[in-house]
Amino acid sequence: MKYLTPELLLRFRSADPDVADRATAEWEVALARYSRYYSRIKSKLPPSARRFHNECGLHDADVFAPALIPAKGRNGRRRELVIVTQNINTLYAEHLNTLITLRYTLADDPVIETPLGTEPFDQAQPQWLYDEWSLLRPGVFCHSIFISDGRVIRIPCREFQYDVAPLVLPAENGKGSSKTRKKAVPA
Repeated sequence: MKYLTPELLLRFRSADPDVADRATAEWEVALARYSRYYSRIKSKLPPSARRFHNECGLHDADVFAPALIPAKGRNGRRRELVIVTQNINTLYAEHLNTLITLRYTLADDPVIETPLGTEPFDQAQPQWLYDEWSLLRPGVFCHSIFISDGRVIRIPCREFQYDVAPLVLPAENGKGSSKTRKKAVPA
């Protein structure tokens, strides 16, 4: 993460009001800087990455993975990486009660770091905090994701796709739908 860094988030969450106030001001500057940078590179990103950036705010979504998935491409072997988010507590109502599957065709190995260690971060179910897109070189871009457990995932890729799928939930009346209701098993 170049703009919304783990260090800045910790200062933002500080119990010291002076530290938190300074970090709040820095946070606003960092957001503006990233917004300007993204505006400069967005035309060089694939349409799917631009749509994801504009439509899929995943803040507070549960994160599962990343996982490497080998796939056979036209030009021999290519590696893919997948991340799945479950969006039950997300701040964005349009994705409430969905799974979003993110798929990347890797250009290089992904990098997972914990720049500050895990101690100052929440070790419960990892959640998506912030993400940034960057351009590494023509045709290769990077999606960096900051996770609530302190991990920063950097995914250098050539292609990116995502799918949004509604969760199958029980009906509100508690009976469930005929497709999801379990049959009673005789004792």
